[in-house]
Amino acid sequence: MDELMHNSESLDQWKKQMSSLTESISELEQSHQPSTSQTNLSLDPDDWPSARIVAHKMLDASLDYIQSIRDHPVWQPIPDDIREVLQGEQLPEQGEPLSDVAHDVLTNIVPYTYNNAHPCLWGWANGEGTFGNVVADMITAAINVNCITSNHSASIVERTIINWMRQIFGFPETQDGGLLVTGTSIGTIISMAAARQRVLVNIRQDGLVNGSRLITYTSTETHGCVVKALELLGFGSKSLHLVPVNNNFCIEIDDLKTAIQDDRDKGLIPFCIVGNAGKYIERKLKNLPFTLSGVPPYFLNISSNFHLFDLNNFFSNESSFNSLRSCVYFLAFDYTSFIQIMKSKGFQKLVLSK
Repeated sequence: MDELMHNSESLDQWKKQMSSLTESISELEQSHQPSTSQTNLSLDPDDWPSARIVAHKMLDASLDYIQSIRDHPVWQPIPDDIREVLQGEQLPEQGEPLSDVAHDVLTNIVPYTYNNAHPCLWGWANGEGTFGNVVADMITAAINVNCITSNHSASIVERTIINWMRQIFGFPETQDGGLLVTGTSIGTIISMAAARQRVLVNIRQDGLVNGSRLITYTSTETHGCVVKALELLGFGSKSLHLVPVNNNFCIEIDDLKTAIQDDRDKGLIPFCIVGNAGKYIERKLKNLPFTLSGVPPYFLNISSNFHLFDLNNFFSNESSFNSLRSCVYFLAFDYTSFIQIMKSKGFQKLVLSK
């Protein structure tokens, strides 16, 4: 009986504490309620006419940059004083006027970029971009759309572009899907993850468990993103077997067959062959390893990933298309050096079944 009375007193005390806490919260909420006279907060400019002037100035500066780019050096070093400004910028505690930020960008950043938009930048294979890209990026930033599955125009456009690529590469309409990603390196990771799914059907539930090592094959001329994809996906760099190339930089098919058979004899599982259309170093269409005539059929029961470096030459080579259709499961490429789409506009094509 005494215990029940003690519990009852404790419960009453707890109720009083909770009531006091509720009243405190209520008072706090009321103290933070905005008055009806306050203006609703907005991310819009306080002064639209002035904001428009800054926006038009930046647009004109962007167009001038493109129009006069041939009049400027391909690259110029960053002066020490500008470098100090960029590196010494302190974390801002307050915002700055848009006009000041725009001025700083045009003065301290634009003149000293990598400048891959210059037509004479030959040190790396980068797309230059186009005038139309500037306009497209402007409206893209304005609408800031999220292309999740939904009933809106941008999602329809995305599916249309994927369908265009399906038609270009001749993949069956009912047997493929595609993703727009931020570059071919990301596309390679996704392609290899899909290839892994074909071999390890329950990988998403079970994860990587103890078992035979899965082996990927590619030529010695492949892109560095291939080994990085293997590392990120948990296979490890030792799962990549590099195969020599001949004088034309094509993969040695006999060496590939030997490597696959040797690994199978060791209890390893060959699961993926990665090819490149276009030698990465020389940018020549010399590395088309999927002309696999003479390879036993059981060897081809392996996922084939294809990494396209030189789409322009690839499209002019009919035999390349035939090889691609015959044995490629996953295709990754980017638009940057293809039709000069802006950076970070990549494409990764998935052929779901053959």
